[in-house]
Amino acid sequence: MAAPTYFSGAVVKIDGNIARGHYKVHQEPIHHFFPTGRHGHRSENKVEIDFSIGPVSVQGYIDIAAQELVISVSVAGIPFGTFTGSLKTGITIDINLLLIRGTLRFYVKDSTLYLDVNVKFIWDGEFIKDEIPIIHF
Repeated sequence: MAAPTYFSGAVVKIDGNIARGHYKVHQEPIHHFFPTGRHGHRSENKVEIDFSIGPVSVQGYIDIAAQELVISVSVAGIPFGTFTGSLKTGITIDINLLLIRGTLRFYVKDSTLYLDVNVKFIWDGEFIKDEIPIIHF
């Protein structure tokens, strides 16, 4: 088993006027920090992903030549990080946070990337949907 990777919440940019004591904090989109694919380059056979449904947001790409999926995922505005997986095996993310628990499963069937969502929010409610088509490639 691989060593755990720690990801702290959000990448933020702080602007402000120190003399006036007024600051602005902006969250930076984490898809700008994607790895560029195997061997440090992006394939010309890349399909971009920018998808949201309910509380789930996904950005990334499918590298058809490398048979690879690279995604950045957030739920309820909480960024989970960037994940890489094979188009054959997909990506499953088990969530066990203080306020959110559940599973996200990304998989390919008939040249379409699908998402199964099963998340429960401690404060109120849940979001459960299966076979959500994200993109056909």
